[in-house]
Amino acid sequence: MPHRLPVYLVAQAELELIQGRSFYEICRPRLGDEFVDAILACLNRIAESPRLYARVKKEYRRATIRRFPYAIYYEHINDSIVVYAVFHCSQDPTKIDVRLS
Repeated sequence: MPHRLPVYLVAQAELELIQGRSFYEICRPRLGDEFVDAILACLNRIAESPRLYARVKKEYRRATIRRFPYAIYYEHINDSIVVYAVFHCSQDPTKIDVRLS
């Protein structure tokens, strides 16, 4: 079994996860849970293989969610993963550039 690094979400990323879940739950019952499951599955892949996803800026990397139009922006720091954004891809991409500066 691969070594799994601890994953930490900054407050803004945690809020985005909660907001995404709420949005999808309004769309259809249990879809919010499916959204969270997709995010958690991606976070597990990141924790097991942090270099799997491409760098997008400096040391920041982006993992896209297969089923939902979201991307996770993170950094591998000192044997842990720090998630800076659970970003809906319809947003202005410059918003993420500002956050990762």
